Amino acid sequence: MIAERFPGLKDLDPEDQLILAGELWSCATQGQDSMEDLSQGAVEALERRLDDYLKNPDSGVSWTDLKAKRDAGS
Repeated sequence: MIAERFPGLKDLDPEDQLILAGELWSCATQGQDSMEDLSQGAVEALERRLDDYLKNPDSGVSWTDLKAKRDAGS
């Protein structure tokens, strides 16, 4: 596994790991149309969700809070 080559990755909290994953994805897809596999409906849904978030950013939940809620329910 590639992650084993970078032992410091395990020390990152889950939110930072997700941010890093997003940055790696962006680097890997740079110059490519990364939306080409999404249906028009999926693109529209993502755009609506982004608009909703931009209008009311406090309505979102952080990954840390969501994970804590999930873990408490387990």
